[in-house]
Amino acid sequence: MEILLVTPISHTHYVIPPIGLGYLATAARQNGFNDIAILDCIKEQHSFEDFKAFIEKEQPKLVGFQVFSYDVVNTNKCLSIIKEVNPGIITVIGGVHLSATGAQGLQGMPQADYGFMGEAEIGFPLLLKKILIEEDITFDQIPGLIYRTNDDSVKVNPRVVNEELDVLGFPAWDLMPPASYPDNPQGAFYQNFPIAPISTTRGCPFPCTFCASPVNMGSKLRKRSIAHVLKEMELLYNDFGVREFHIIDDAFNVDKNRVVEFCDGIEKRGWKISYTFPNGLRLNMLDEKVLTRMKETGAYAFTVGIESGSQKILDDMKKHLTLELIKEKVDLIRKIGLEPSGFFIIGFPTETKEDILKTCDEILKPQRKLFE
Repeated sequence: MEILLVTPISHTHYVIPPIGLGYLATAARQNGFNDIAILDCIKEQHSFEDFKAFIEKEQPKLVGFQVFSYDVVNTNKCLSIIKEVNPGIITVIGGVHLSATGAQGLQGMPQADYGFMGEAEIGFPLLLKKILIEEDITFDQIPGLIYRTNDDSVKVNPRVVNEELDVLGFPAWDLMPPASYPDNPQGAFYQNFPIAPISTTRGCPFPCTFCASPVNMGSKLRKRSIAHVLKEMELLYNDFGVREFHIIDDAFNVDKNRVVEFCDGIEKRGWKISYTFPNGLRLNMLDEKVLTRMKETGAYAFTVGIESGSQKILDDMKKHLTLELIKEKVDLIRKIGLEPSGFFIIGFPTETKEDILKTCDEILKPQRKLFE
């Protein structure tokens, strides 16, 4: 095996296809690296002994890890296992932890040879070319790369973002078939199976102070064309039997015309599917036309970012929402016949006990109505 991409051993309850690794696998293939595999240690329920046995058997030349902050300890154990089995295996780390921590993140994972900040579909194939086929590429030419210099300091190259998302292709779904995953989706609820997460945009233009999206993918909203999104859904529907889609965008519904185009495309194809939004929708961008079209084409539940029952805290968060507007939009979702649920934050830095109680009151209001 030449290249192995890994979701590390983790205690998370999310067991979903790692589409970030899927996009990296596609980027590698587009650049001529076809001997590549994805190992999802969470799905496979691997122990560290299982992981060691896998590395001993396959002997990959390069192993890349998707790292969340809560998996740093386990990823370090996996990295140490790799170097114990074969010190010559090149190790690479990336994902949201590295995007947030940069040089410090690589320093905290001493058995990792390289890291990436931000989107790596451009930089990762360049590293493969330099390391695996010794192309004449210097480390400082690889965008987003984090690497150690000869004096043992750590250098971080400037990131780049992918402006044209369609050119990235689709995640390598053949390496992570949706039906091989358990019925344990990111959003906890589902109507149909198999389920596939899909991403149709990157970045978020809103300034919410608690959110890491700008750190990971920037504040500029970049969109795949709806034709490209529907083509991926068609592949998943026909070739992998997917019947539910979980759209994991941070800002899917900012462009209302695009949402309607998406719904029209589903209707035209006659698919009997369901879909929902585990990362949430922007509440103030919802209107009756958009909600109705979504319900007509398979949407069944809407998670929205309410965050707080205190107007003061909403203002501190820069949510650009009022309590009145929240009530109006949640009532509208119910009117259309969709099931709303909300994200809430307890413990915001400026929050008082009174603010927390206001939030709890907002959460409990629907339950109280059941007994009125």
